[in-house]
Amino acid sequence: MGSTRKNRQMRAYAWVLFVAVVLFQALLEGTLGLLAAYDNKTAIVSAVGAQRARAVRMVKDVLVLAYRPAGEHAQSLSELQDILPAWEQTQKGLQVGDAALGLPRYPPTNVVLLLSAAQSDYVPMDVAFHRMMSQHSPIDPLQLQIVLDHDHGYGVSMSQVATQWSTHLSESAVPVFWFESGVVVATLLLVLLSFWLITRPALRSREEDPDRLQSDIEALQVAFETGRSEVAQDFVSRAQLEARLGELEARLRLPAESLEEGPHEPG
Repeated sequence: MGSTRKNRQMRAYAWVLFVAVVLFQALLEGTLGLLAAYDNKTAIVSAVGAQRARAVRMVKDVLVLAYRPAGEHAQSLSELQDILPAWEQTQKGLQVGDAALGLPRYPPTNVVLLLSAAQSDYVPMDVAFHRMMSQHSPIDPLQLQIVLDHDHGYGVSMSQVATQWSTHLSESAVPVFWFESGVVVATLLLVLLSFWLITRPALRSREEDPDRLQSDIEALQVAFETGRSEVAQDFVSRAQLEARLGELEARLRLPAESLEEGPHEPG
């Protein structure tokens, strides 16, 4: 009877441990999902912000090429040659994805629509930048005017893209948050149920089992008797030692008393 109950308890503990491991794994995966979503959000928003900053920088460079002395043209032209390829790569990555830049392959529909609207400003600016790079002395006023006309519209469109991406990523993280909350609650309920259904009955059965209770009482009695006998033996040993000590002291006093009470010589 006792072994059968013990086997049932062991199986119950094994199931509880298995479910706890599964819940812990789900919680870990959910946490990693939240971290990945945060990293993606940071990468995407940073990429969009970099696009606007690059556009502003390139507009400044072409203005320098158009209106500043020829001695300042070399630096501006070099910056324009460095920034333009990165600007084009990131713009393409925002549309079709780029693993190296951390940009997803399939952006949300709203983001795709905003990027498509931004193309009406991006494409003329890109063509004008290339033409001004190929013929920068002097700068073609028509190409410069194209850049200036589309710069503001491009900046507004990319700001909207960044806002839409942030909203989408924040909304996508909400289900993961609720999933993790559910896992935590399920784990707590599992612990409570394991105590209520397994640990508590086991303790109660131990208290109500007369054989086990009797064996515990007998064990306590044996321990008590053993301790009492050891204490009694200790008292006997001490009594014997004290008697022996008294006997030795009496023997030591005898010679001294004999000397004091011995005969005296006559005067």
